[in-house]
Amino acid sequence: MGVTHDLGLVPRFEPLGPEDHRDYLIASRTEISRILRAAQARRTPVAVFFGGEDQFVLSRIVEVDPVSGWIFLAFGHHKLTNARLLAARKLDFACADENAKVEFSTAGAIEMSLDGEPAFRTAFPPEIFRLHRRRQRRYAIPPHGPVTITLNIKDVGHVSGELVDVSVSGIGALTYPADISFDRDEILRGCAIRFPAGIATVDVQFMHTRVVTLEDGGQVRRSGCRFVGAHDDVKALIERFFVRLSDS
Repeated sequence: MGVTHDLGLVPRFEPLGPEDHRDYLIASRTEISRILRAAQARRTPVAVFFGGEDQFVLSRIVEVDPVSGWIFLAFGHHKLTNARLLAARKLDFACADENAKVEFSTAGAIEMSLDGEPAFRTAFPPEIFRLHRRRQRRYAIPPHGPVTITLNIKDVGHVSGELVDVSVSGIGALTYPADISFDRDEILRGCAIRFPAGIATVDVQFMHTRVVTLEDGGQVRRSGCRFVGAHDDVKALIERFFVRLSDS
C-alpha cells in the first residue's frame, strides 16, 4: 500500500490569504466527499506536509468515511518519515483535481491497519480549498530588483529579510539569518515590505521553513508565509513593481 516519492509529482501546499476563503473554500460535506472519493478512485498522489516544504510523505487516499468522520491514507515507503508524520500535530494535504489543486489541513494522524496493510487515518476535513491553476501569479524577484522586509519580532526588535518570490496572498520564499527561527503558524505583526515604489505594512504567518546553504558556504533560513488580513496596498505595489520591471 506504500507510495514511493516522485518529486515531479509532488503538489505544493501554498500559503492562502483571506480572498481564497471567499473564492475557493468548500464547506459542503457532500462536495468534500465527492472530491476526495474522486481522488481515491483515480489513485491521485497526495502530498502530506508536516513542518516544511521539504518534509512530506507522498501518499494516496484509500478510504473516505464522512459518517465516521475519518479519511484513510497509505504510508510512504520511508519508516522514519512516516514516524515524523505521526508525531506532527498538524498535517497539510495537497493533491491535483482535474484542472485545479485541492488543499486542506487536519490535526495529526493515527496509525492503523486497513485490509492488513499499514495506513493512517486523519479527521475528515470540515473544509477544503479547490484552487484553480491560474488563480494567482507568483512573481520571482530578480537579483537586480531586490525587495526587502523588516520582520517585527516581539521582545527582539527588527530583523531584515529578502523576498525571493511573492504573490498577492503571501510570500512564497523569504530568506533571513539562520540564527533566527520562527514556529509554524507564528504570526508577526507590523512587518514592512519595501518596494522601490513604496512601503507596505503587513502581518505575516509562517507556514514552512528550511535551512538553505549558500554558494559561499553560509546558511540562511528560507520560509513561506501568508499575509494575514486584507492588504490591497501590497497588491498595488506588487503590480507596479513588475510593470516597471517589464518595461525596463
